[in-house]
Amino acid sequence: MEVESFARLIVEKLEADSRAREFDEVAIIAAPRFLGTLRKALPPALRKLVKHEIHHDLVHRPESEIRAHLPDRW
Repeated sequence: MEVESFARLIVEKLEADSRAREFDEVAIIAAPRFLGTLRKALPPALRKLVKHEIHHDLVHRPESEIRAHLPDRW
């Protein structure tokens, strides 16, 4: 299914960036229906790096609105 394939692509990118030490924690922002699919695709090591989950579809929102959902330190 396309949704699961897309989730796997995201996980592959996150894993590669994690190995390259591009981040040491991550926030996931996704529509509620996709967030569950993405959670299932995350391996345990990557799941430990998820510090924030935001269950909103913000794909067409301006950056300022997206940032308002994140902690100030991000």
